[in-house]
Amino acid sequence: RSCLALADSIARTSPTHALAYLTGATAALGLGDARGMAARLQQSQRMAPTEQWLARGRVELAEKARAAATPEPLDLEDAALALLVRSQSGIGAIAGRYVSQPDFRERITRIVAGLPVEDQARFVDWVGRAIRGTGT
Repeated sequence: RSCLALADSIARTSPTHALAYLTGATAALGLGDARGMAARLQQSQRMAPTEQWLARGRVELAEKARAAATPEPLDLEDAALALLVRSQSGIGAIAGRYVSQPDFRERITRIVAGLPVEDQARFVDWVGRAIRGTGT
C-alpha cells in the first residue's frame, strides 16, 4: 500500500513520470486491483510509448496479470512487444521467447505481421539465430 501511495504521489506531482505509473501498476496488481493496474499501465504507455526499458517492464507486468487483466493492458502489451521487435536491444529477447515458448508464437506472429516488411524479415532472421543458439 505504501508503494502504491508513493507511486501515485509521484505521478500527481510529475504527471509525465512513466516509471511512477508502472510502479503504481505493479503495486496495484500486488493488491489485487486489476482495474487500477490497467489504468496505471495505460498511463505509463501514454507517457513513454517508445522507452524500451519501460516497455520491457510493461510486458512483464502484463504477462503476470494476464489472467486478471482487462483487454487494455494486453493491447498495450502488444504495442510494447512491437516496440521491442523493432528495437536492436529487444528483438533478441523476443525471438528467444518465440523459440522457447510455443504458446507465445501465435500472438507475436500476429504482431510482427503488422510491422513493415523490413522488421518482419529482421525478426525471422533473429528467430533463426535463436534456433541456432547464436543469438547475436
